[in-house]
Amino acid sequence: MEPKHEHTTAILVFANSSGEETKRKAIKCGNRLFDALTANTLKTVKMAGMPFFHLTETEQRGDSFGERFANAIQYVFDLGYENIITVGNDSPHLTKVHLKTALIALETKKAIIGPSADGGFYLMGLHRSNFKKSVFEALSWQTSRLREEIVSILSDSGKKITMLPVLFDIDTIWDARIIAKHVVGIAENVLRIIQSIISPNHGAKTPPSSYIETLYSQNLFNKGSPLSFFS
Repeated sequence: MEPKHEHTTAILVFANSSGEETKRKAIKCGNRLFDALTANTLKTVKMAGMPFFHLTETEQRGDSFGERFANAIQYVFDLGYENIITVGNDSPHLTKVHLKTALIALETKKAIIGPSADGGFYLMGLHRSNFKKSVFEALSWQTSRLREEIVSILSDSGKKITMLPVLFDIDTIWDARIIAKHVVGIAENVLRIIQSIISPNHGAKTPPSSYIETLYSQNLFNKGSPLSFFS
């Protein structure tokens, strides 16, 4: 399908409403947090200057997470875009620079992954030729194997992959506590909410040292240049 617009790349914000997020992520008072995270993500996406589509559970189609996500990607490609950059709403360190870096990678015929500490990703950039809906539906979504599987699929097709620095997603109160130790780049309103949620009066427990050591061993918050490689 030929694009019907001047841009060939669009951003997909695949992010549920705060009410739906708090059902899945057991974070007390999570509604305030996820409302702020979504607003901040959309602000960041708008600053990148690309067309974008925000699909919540209202617009998503499919029974499983994989089906809903794959259908959302297909929706954007069906609009005529050649490339897609997908992001969620739960990585408060996501910046315009990450999105612009993704655009440059796609324009130079590379795929791009922004890895998250849990084995998934906070950003993925693909050309339509690297997307097959049935394959993506069948991936191990919401597991620690996900990123490895996606990299394998892209590598098997001979695609060069750019890797962004590792960031945290907020899936648990423990993640929020770790993120609060890395405040640079977090929107002030989001940081205030995170700090209120993890305060001692809120009943948040400190994550076990083994959890922290495992996450820090993954080169988190690397501020260096993105990496390019063939797997």
